[in-house]
Order: sequence, then C-alpha cells, then structure tokens
Amino acid sequence: MTVPGECLPAILVWFLASAPPAFAQDYVDPVTCKPCHQRLYDEYAATPLGRSFYSAGPKSLLEDWDVNNKFYHAPSESYFEMLRRGESFNIRRYQVEGGREVNSLELRVTHIMGSGTRARSYLHQTPEGRLIELPVSWYSQEQRWAMAPGYDRPKHAGFTRTVNHKCLRALELDPALVQAENKLGNLLAESARTDEALKHYRRALELDAGFADVHLNLGLTLRGLGDLPAAEEAFRQAIKADPLYAPGYRDLGSLLLVQGKIDAASSVLERSLAIDPADAKTHNNLGLALLALGKREEGIGHLRFALRHGAESDRELTRRTLQSIGIEAP
Repeated sequence: MTVPGECLPAILVWFLASAPPAFAQDYVDPVTCKPCHQRLYDEYAATPLGRSFYSAGPKSLLEDWDVNNKFYHAPSESYFEMLRRGESFNIRRYQVEGGREVNSLELRVTHIMGSGTRARSYLHQTPEGRLIELPVSWYSQEQRWAMAPGYDRPKHAGFTRTVNHKCLRALELDPALVQAENKLGNLLAESARTDEALKHYRRALELDAGFADVHLNLGLTLRGLGDLPAAEEAFRQAIKADPLYAPGYRDLGSLLLVQGKIDAASSVLERSLAIDPADAKTHNNLGLALLALGKREEGIGHLRFALRHGAESDRELTRRTLQSIGIEAP
C-alpha cells in the first residue's frame, strides 16, 4: 500500500487504541462537550472533518448500492459488487475462471471514512476488533464506484490491509512529506538510482518507522543490491510494523528460500498465504519450499495454483519447474 496518503483521519486514533485504559485517558466523547458548547458542537459536526468517521447504517449510506453497484477491475482481473443485504451493506470480490466464480470474498461495511464531499471509503471491523480497509471507494463528484486510493493496480492489498495507530500517526507528522519520500524512492529505484532511493526510504522511516510499505521497498532495493542480511531485516521490520502485512511475509519467505533456509521459508510463506490466500507468487515459492522438504504433492498443488492464477510473466518459470519434476504443465 502507499501508506501515508491512504491513512485514516487522526480522529480515529482513539478508536484504535490498543489498551482499554488509553481509551478513557486519551479520548473524551464529543457528546460530553455538547451541553456547555452546543454551538461549537453543532458547527464542528457539520464540517467535513466532523463527518469523517462514523458507524455504517441505512441513513448514513448515500451511495448507489442497488443499481450502479458493480464494476470490473481489469488490472487485478476482479469483479466487485456493493450489496445491500437487509440492513447491512457488504462489499464482495470475485474472479471468473472457466465460466465459474473463484476467489470470492465478502465483508460487511461497519464504518465509513470520509465526509463524502469528494469520496468515501469503507472499513470492516473483525470480531477481534481490528479494522480492515476495504478496497473500494465511492467517488461523489463522479457518482461512481472505483478502487480505493492505492488499490488501482494488479497486485493490491485486497481485504488484508489492517488500519492501525501507526498509520494514523502519520497525519500528525506530515503525510504528504512521508508519502513523497516513499514515492520518490520508488521512482529512483525504478531508474536504477539505488543509492539515492535508499536515502529517501530511510528519510521516510526517520519521519515515522511504522510504515510497512517503506520497509518493504527498502528491503527490495537492498535485495537487488545483494545485501541480503539488511534486506531480511527490512522485511522483518515491515511485518513488525504491520503483523498482517502479507507482502512482508511473502518477500521475507522468498529471501529465506534463496538463502537455503527452507524450513523457515516454508513457515513464513504459509503465514503469508493465511493472510492473502490468492497471492500466486507466494503459492509458487511455497511450492518450491515444499518440494525441497520432500512434500511433493503439497508442493505441486501450490505450483499448479500459481500456474493458473499467476501473472503471464511469471507462469513460464512455474511451468518449467513443474515440467522439471515430470508434471505436465500446459
């Protein structure tokens, strides 16, 4: 994810406090201010910021959930449907393979982010209390559904991005600056100006070390330079920053695999798939690890998944791997 620019408003910090005592100490419900400050309360409630986060309900959802409520996202080959189910509002994703639906997942909208002046995004709260950012947004000015910021690409976070206090804290720093440092690092890395890219990634982490994406980008650049120990540490910092960050586990597991740490690689890659079961690259690398561990049938199963669902540029390598162990791979 392109983390800082997509973080939620700082007003949510109270909601995501990890310990119950912090809730009572750090946050006072605005309603308690209302008796003595009625005018200020009403004026603030009418501002976009005052309407930037609230629980979902029939009166609060103004988008089109019945007619203009589906679209196809070509880069990720996924369909999205926004559904009204009784008093609940759900977002559903599925893909089509051989004329049938696969990789279907549906989550209920529990909270809304954004006033709707320009756009609104949606969250799902798990039974454990975690907030998951959903991949679809409503764009008010165009009156249409589309991918949420940062999701309009072939490999996006899907339904796996956890919203946490570290993400929110970016707003207290300077989200534009943190985001700019990360994006500039990406552009420099793509231009093979790796030394400069590393400086910008590290500068972003100096502003706030809690962004998994920046750690991941740093690790990928270090891996490309051959500094595998430093790359491994960066990937570990990515999953430390966000324990549900599947790309961090995927790239850490892949690096461990390259280093010959097969048992550790298998464990980490399985953790990645537990978070994002549709990631073809993780299936491919876990398949390789399982083959190395002598678990032939399990490994072949993961490689076949990668062959069916992986990007075209990756399928040839998976096909060769299968053929090298005597498996037909059309």
